[in-house]
Amino acid sequence: MGVVTPLMWKSLDICSKFYAHLWANPVEWDVEGKKFITTKPAELITYYLIVFVMLIPLLLLCIVILSAEIYGRVDLSMVEVTLVIFWAANTGFAVLLELIMLVYARNISHALNCAISLERKVPKQGHQLAPRIDLVGLYLNGSVLAFIIYPAFTIVSLILIPMDLDPYILTCRYLLSTDSFRSICIKGHPLALVLLILPFTQICYLFTYMVCFGTMRNHLLLTCLNYLHKTRRRILWNLRCFVFYKYFSAYAGIQIALQVAPAAFGGFLLALMAFGLLIGIMCNFVTLKMQMLIPAPFYYVFPTLSILVVVIIRVMLPMMISVYEVAKELHFGWERSLGVARNVTYLRRKVRSIRTVRLEGELFHFKFYKLQRSTMPLFSAALVNYTITALLSFDTGNVVS
Repeated sequence: MGVVTPLMWKSLDICSKFYAHLWANPVEWDVEGKKFITTKPAELITYYLIVFVMLIPLLLLCIVILSAEIYGRVDLSMVEVTLVIFWAANTGFAVLLELIMLVYARNISHALNCAISLERKVPKQGHQLAPRIDLVGLYLNGSVLAFIIYPAFTIVSLILIPMDLDPYILTCRYLLSTDSFRSICIKGHPLALVLLILPFTQICYLFTYMVCFGTMRNHLLLTCLNYLHKTRRRILWNLRCFVFYKYFSAYAGIQIALQVAPAAFGGFLLALMAFGLLIGIMCNFVTLKMQMLIPAPFYYVFPTLSILVVVIIRVMLPMMISVYEVAKELHFGWERSLGVARNVTYLRRKVRSIRTVRLEGELFHFKFYKLQRSTMPLFSAALVNYTITALLSFDTGNVVS
């Protein structure tokens, strides 16, 4: 894992400069100070309105429609059920992440700034050479631009080709099916568009920051771990005790950076993998099975989102796994170097007392799993298997949109 390149920092700058024209969020990137800051509550009024007045009611509306379909109160077509599930999945994960961001905003910004300060303490000669083609930087900038384009593309698609398939229209059509409500539904269609566009923009806003924050944090920590791994033999052979203290205090700094807001980042990790699995399966299914049922402008969201989800998972997940794998290799290198190092007894006790750092998926401090080398093939196999199962389980040949 190479050094954090200027192209990676540029993705945060682009994201911050573009979203500066919109409303503020609990955690922001300060372009001039090159640090993360926490927004004051007085500046989050628009954010509160979008999350609590638009996003959460939209999720509840999707749940009501799906519950009515399950209990036989309404009869939705397959296209309608698929799109309602799509909206429910996006809004559900967004609400979870927004609540985590809102509760742990100060700790999240502090943890990210800790990672930045640790990386800046690494000597320049300790950095690995940057690759000729910065794939991670290109991926970050491409993800930022994609999430910026998605809201504009969706707005144009909904205006040019009104599908009448959003949760508000479906509620008025099936649950409030009197003539007066039908007329209100038709007249209030622009209002329904506004109630969809603002939450969808906030969802893209959230996922942009989640991808950038998570990738940069893991990359910064990996830079520090690689430096400790590269210098371990020279440090352990040194006779001076203060060198030992300085070396192990650097590792302790990484442990502290990972223990600042562990519930927040554990929730982010859990939501990222669950959202990637669910949305990946759904987008693959819609792309391959429903190309003739969903209007063309909105249909193109699914194949592009399917590719974007796969790219994000293929880049972020191995990077998060590498945190544990590099730390485990570092511990093994410490134990192997004890055979030729002086002060072996003290160093052996010191190494045994240090816990290997890792990233874990958790929710409300309940740990579900830890990221290790076997996580990536298991996740990829689940994505492929469930996609094939979904494709073989439904026949859309006779489905009418």
